[in-house]
This record gives sequence, structure tokens and C-alpha cells, in this order.
Amino acid sequence: MIKLEITRLLKILKSFSPLTYTSIGVGIILIISVALMISLEAQFKESGKKNINIEKTPAQNIQNFNGNKISSTPAIVQAETPASTTAPSKLTATPTLTRTPNPPIGGISWPAEGETINATEDKLCFVDAGTGGDLSGVQRRKNINNGGWENFIPVYPTSDTCFYPKEGSNTFSIQFRNQYQEESSVYNRSFIFRKQIPTPTPKKDTTPPSITITSPAEGAIITQDAVCFNMNVTDNTSKTPNLWIIYKFEGGNWNAWTNSYSVCITSRGDNPTVIFSVKAKDEAGNESSPITRTITVKVN
Repeated sequence: MIKLEITRLLKILKSFSPLTYTSIGVGIILIISVALMISLEAQFKESGKKNINIEKTPAQNIQNFNGNKISSTPAIVQAETPASTTAPSKLTATPTLTRTPNPPIGGISWPAEGETINATEDKLCFVDAGTGGDLSGVQRRKNINNGGWENFIPVYPTSDTCFYPKEGSNTFSIQFRNQYQEESSVYNRSFIFRKQIPTPTPKKDTTPPSITITSPAEGAIITQDAVCFNMNVTDNTSKTPNLWIIYKFEGGNWNAWTNSYSVCITSRGDNPTVIFSVKAKDEAGNESSPITRTITVKVN
């Protein structure tokens, strides 16, 4: 339509003079250019509205190439879930900690193997010790003279190393176990037990011995030249010959201690009266008081 109008204007312009024709032609060209620009702008706006409608309602405004309207209910296409581009994480297994077995190690330090023990008590307590390995929560059990194993009991604070051995040959065994139920080797010991009866300590003896003169009698008259004085000595603890006597005659000195209980004399000088003194002593050193005997010797 615009082309037809332009052709009609050109025919009108040919009827004017060349100068007028030129001036009018330039003006018309300007007018036509403006009109074309306005027309193109309107077309662009219309096209823009269709584009907007297409974006907003695609099922109602889009037509196919044959001019048929597309169904108002669009088919729903299920979008595929894109594969993840992130590499799958690897599960790291937590390692299980495995404990290396470490059973306790011990020993018996007393009595020595084969030792003879002379004891004054019926009870014997052996000495043992843990020397290595894992000793955490350590326990001990014992077997006395192959009588069977006792139960494990804590080593600390209860010692429980004592038992009553029999007279003569004895054996015992011990074994340790830690808190992980790991058991040590079995430790064995043999020994000889001798029960000694202690010698009682004697009480301090403070009692002196007793002494008597059995003959001759007090005041006796002896008609023979030789005279013998006989004694008897007793004590609460000491026995003969561990009882001693010491004697003297009047006017003389004490003789040496002797365990002979008979004293004889033959020389008495011119004095017929004989006074004999004697005393005794026991093992503890207790001395009796002196006793005397007076006799008369008359020899024709």
C-alpha cells in the first residue's frame, strides 16, 4: 500500500518545474522515511507482544505452520534428572583395633626350689612377684600339694600367699591372670618343711639349794681317828652332779667348790672338838646359807 502511494506522488511531482520538483521530492522523501520508520516501529511492537504472549501462554498462542491452533492442553514432558557430576564418596571403614596378647609374667622368690625350712610355726607364707607382661588387674590362684586349684583372687591388696604345709615334702603351684583374662605360665616349687618345737626359756631361778648333814649327828662323840661328814643336797631345778658344796673347819678357810658330798678328816690337832661348816650352790648360782655340825673326837 505504501508503494502505491509513492507512485502516485511521483506522477504529481512530474507536473511541476524541475526546481520545484526537486524541493518537493526531497521533502516527500523525508516524509516517506519518517513514515517507514513509524510503520516499522509499530510492527516491531506488535511482534514483541506476540513474543510476550508466547512466553506467558504457549498452549493458547502458538500456531503450527499450517495455521492450526495447538491444543490448549500441552503435553507434559518429564525432565530427566541430570546425572550428578560429583564423584560418589567412598565409605571409609573404621579399622577394628586388635589387642596384642600380653599375659602376665611372674615368679616365686621364696622358698627356693628344694629348700629345707625349719619353722617354729605351722603356717608358711611364700613370696612371689609379677615381673613383666600386662599386670593390669592382676589376680593369682594357687594349688597346694596337688589338692586342686583355688579361685583367682586379686593380688592387691589381699596377699593370700600363706598356707599350712605338712611335715616333710611339699609342693605348690601358682598362676597369674590379668584383666583381659590372659593367664601366665604355671610356676611350681618343691620344699621340705620341718616343724621345730621351740625350747622353752627357763624362768629365772632365784631359789637356793637345800643342804643337810646326814652324819655324824650333832654333838656326837667319835672314838676313832678318821671322821667323815656326809651331806645331802637338793634343789628345785638343778640336779646332781650340778649341785656344788663348799666347806671349812673352824679356824680354817673355805675350800674349793666340789660336787663330792662326803668330807673326811684325820688331822685335828690337840683339840678334840671339831666344828664343821658347809654350804651348797646350784646351776643358777644361788647359794644356801652355811650350816654347821659340832662333834667330839676321843681316841684312846
